[in-house]
Amino acid sequence: MGGGRVTLSQIRKTAIERGKITVATADGKMEQAGYQRFTTRGESLSKDKVRFDQEFPTARYSLVFSAEKIFGIYNDKEFTPREDASRAFQNQIAYGVETLLRYKENESKLELVGKEKIGGVEMHILNVIDKQNRKTRFFLSAKSFRVMMLEYEDEGIKYRRKFYDYNIAQGTLVPFRSVLYAGDKIVEETDIGTVTYGQKIDDGMYTAN
Repeated sequence: MGGGRVTLSQIRKTAIERGKITVATADGKMEQAGYQRFTTRGESLSKDKVRFDQEFPTARYSLVFSAEKIFGIYNDKEFTPREDASRAFQNQIAYGVETLLRYKENESKLELVGKEKIGGVEMHILNVIDKQNRKTRFFLSAKSFRVMMLEYEDEGIKYRRKFYDYNIAQGTLVPFRSVLYAGDKIVEETDIGTVTYGQKIDDGMYTAN
């Protein structure tokens, strides 16, 4: 895309994503929800504003990240989410493809680990370490340079997110499907239906009415 990082930053200043998410419940079952994610991009990931609406069969609520804090919204009233829900939401933001794409803005360090063949695919492996010393290991296809997988550790649990179904959305290459593993167990599957960039998002979206 012409214009490089500046043009990309302008196009992706806001993002609206809609799709389906399947998450593991406390009793080990998988439950599906429709979701909408609204993002207004800041100078770095920590300055972003993110609202994540989820509609389960029995409940509908939102999680919001704003001013480096997380809170929930239910029936237009603010609430404090469970710690595990907050951590999972925080990890979605802290450990993603944007962690690599925006490493300069985040003042993160890059470490080139090397090359390895995984599942018959040659991968470049590199670490991104942010200012909070959180490390994300990325696996990029040596052929296409797409992020195929990332790994991180949180509270002693090793997580692995795999990315699939890359498609072009407004000139930007987006993985429309991802699967998150905790150890060897699937704990989240996300399927994007639509994603649009550059639409105006009112700041009121990131507050309880």
